[in-house]
Order: sequence, then structure tokens, then C-alpha cells
Amino acid sequence: MKNRIIAGLTLVICGIFLIISNFVFHLAFFPWILAILGLILGFAAIFTGNLFGGLQSILWLVGLCFAFYFHQILAGLLVISGFSIIIGSIEDFFKRKRRKTINININDSSDDHNQ
Repeated sequence: MKNRIIAGLTLVICGIFLIISNFVFHLAFFPWILAILGLILGFAAIFTGNLFGGLQSILWLVGLCFAFYFHQILAGLLVISGFSIIIGSIEDFFKRKRRKTINININDSSDDHNQ
């Protein structure tokens, strides 16, 4: 839950920077802030054991950086969403495969111990 709040606040702050850059002054470095945050959050998630969460963070924030930089927001969102779905599918595949390999046999009968 803590990680979700941090990620949400990060996106809100990035959105505020974008609004400020569009209406107050032009921040030429704004998209690169997204890339830096994406890499930091992504590698932090990867190094703490959340590989697919880290890949999603890197994909979304770095992808949005390039979408804003090249002024291709709609096309960028389509490509990012597609890759996000692919990464999610791969994650589900590995989770299902891991669940199938774990075979826990719980035998609740105490008769086996008495014989």
C-alpha cells in the first residue's frame, strides 16, 4: 500500500509539472524527469524482488517521457498500453506456472502416525 501511495504521489507531482510547463513556462527538461523517476522507481522495485512491477514502472514513465518529448501522446499511449498488456500476460504465465509446480500435500489423518 505504501508503494502505491508513493507511485500515485509521484504521478500527481509529474502531472502538476506538466500543467505548469504548459501554462506558466516551458520546461524543456520535463519529459526527462519522467524518465529519471521511471528508472529510479523501476530499478528500486526490481532490486526489492518485484521484477514485473519494476518493468511496468520503467515502461510507463520512460514511455511517457518519449511520448511527451516527441509530441506523440496518443500513439505513445497505445504502444505503452500494448507492451503493458504483454508484460502483464507474461507475469500471469509465470505466476500460473509457479502455482502448478508447488504441490502441497496436507494429510490430516493422525492414523498414519499411530501405526
